[in-house]
Amino acid sequence: MNLIALTGASYSGKTVLADHLAANGYLKINFTETLKRQAKIALAACGVVVDEEDINRNKGSYRGLLQELGTHLGFDSDPLWVEEALARWEDLGRPAAVFDNARTDAQAATLLRLGFRVVKVQVRPEIRALRAWSAGVTEEMLDVASHHPVEQGLTENLIEYTVSGEAPPDRTLRLLQGLADAA
Repeated sequence: MNLIALTGASYSGKTVLADHLAANGYLKINFTETLKRQAKIALAACGVVVDEEDINRNKGSYRGLLQELGTHLGFDSDPLWVEEALARWEDLGRPAAVFDNARTDAQAATLLRLGFRVVKVQVRPEIRALRAWSAGVTEEMLDVASHHPVEQGLTENLIEYTVSGEAPPDRTLRLLQGLADAA
């Protein structure tokens, strides 16, 4: 499987799996980096100076802002944002890639059209809550963020495979490679 689009709830393990795939030859396309750059610009216009690393370090604190800004900018529905995130992949000649964080049906549809296969990463709720807590996100913050439309998940018919975000990433990589070989 050369083109993978990861989806799943926050703290499910998408980024851990994407990082592992990147370490094994996949180009990592972090979709939310584009949104974080837009948030940085918007905050600077209000006199608040942050960098993307600060947003990454404190993503639980910024999640609500990113969700609302994304909705306002059409990040959840306009395919041009997905295409912008894929520009480097296009420039490199469309190598094997992992797209981290397809959150809406519109995003997934754009990726499917380009040949990506959508893989859902899921974990048990108590593992998700523990991961959020260890990142400094309270149960209340997680609950509020979980009710945003981009957190509701994709329509099941867009998802080709579901993997455990609790499994070791190397085992998940081997599973995905095996599924691709069998297809």
